[in-house]
Amino acid sequence: MTRDPLLDALRALARALVPHGVSLTIVGGFGLLLRSRMVAARGAPSLGTALADARSTSDIDCFLSADVITDGTKTAAVRAAIDAAGFIPRPNARYFQFYRDCEIDGQHREIGIDLLAAPVPAELRSRVRIKKPRIAPSDASGLHAFLTEEAFALQHAPHRLDIGDEGERIEVLLPHPFAFLILKLFAMRDRSLKTNDARQQYHAFDLYVIWAGMSPTEYDEVRSLARDLADHPVVREAASIVASHFANVSAVGAVALAEQAGGQALRDRNAFEQFMRDLRVFFEIAE
Repeated sequence: MTRDPLLDALRALARALVPHGVSLTIVGGFGLLLRSRMVAARGAPSLGTALADARSTSDIDCFLSADVITDGTKTAAVRAAIDAAGFIPRPNARYFQFYRDCEIDGQHREIGIDLLAAPVPAELRSRVRIKKPRIAPSDASGLHAFLTEEAFALQHAPHRLDIGDEGERIEVLLPHPFAFLILKLFAMRDRSLKTNDARQQYHAFDLYVIWAGMSPTEYDEVRSLARDLADHPVVREAASIVASHFANVSAVGAVALAEQAGGQALRDRNAFEQFMRDLRVFFEIAE
C-alpha cells in the first residue's frame, strides 16, 4: 500500500505533541482533504448530490491555538517536533515555513508545513510579539506563526479527527464549516486581486467542497453562527466577498468555480447554483 507522506508527517508531528498537550488545527487543502474523508466515513446526508473530491496538495497548514502561540515552552515543543520529523526551514520564512524532500513511487516530491495563528484575545496580547504578518511568544524565539485575522472563528465548534494508525489514537482538529468558509472566502478574494493567479479557482472550488459536505445540522449551525457574529468585521467582510464574487453566474467567484470544476459544472449545475444561493443565505445577501 502506498503511504501518504503528508498524513504520515502529520501523524508524527501530532504524536510528538501529545505529551505537551498541543493539538493542531489543520486547514488549507490538506485540511479540506481530511474533512472530505471524514464526511465520507460518517455516511450521513450532506448537501451536495455527490461529494466533490478535494484537490491534492503538498503542504500541511497548521494553526497554533492561542494557548500555544503565547507559550514559549509549547512553541519550542512544536519546533522540536518539526525538526525531529525531518523538516528544515525555508530560507525566506525560516521560523514558520518548513519543508522536506520525500519519494513516492520513485518520484521526487517536496512536502511542507506552514504555521499560522488566529488573533489572540486581548488579555493574552502581552504574551506575544507581533510584527505583521508574524506573531511569536514573548518569552521564546525559534518559531513564529503567520498572523491570520480572518481565522477568528476557529475556536467555534471544531471537529476532532482521529488520524492514528494501527489502533493508536492521535487527534487533530478541523475547522467547523463556518470557519472554513470564511478562511476560503478571504483566500479566494486575495488571489483574485493578483493578475492571472489561477489559484483563485482552487479556492472557489474548495468553497463548493465545504458546502457539499455539510450535514443538515452543520448547515443550520453555519446560519446560526453567521447570524450571531454578523457584526464582527471579518464576517462583514466575508459577506462583502460573497456579494461581489457570487452575485450571479457571471461573477468572478462563480466563473472561477466553473473553470476549476470543468465538466462537473455542467453535470451539477443545479447544485452549483444552490451552493451560491446558500452562500448568500448564510451571509444574508439580498437577492
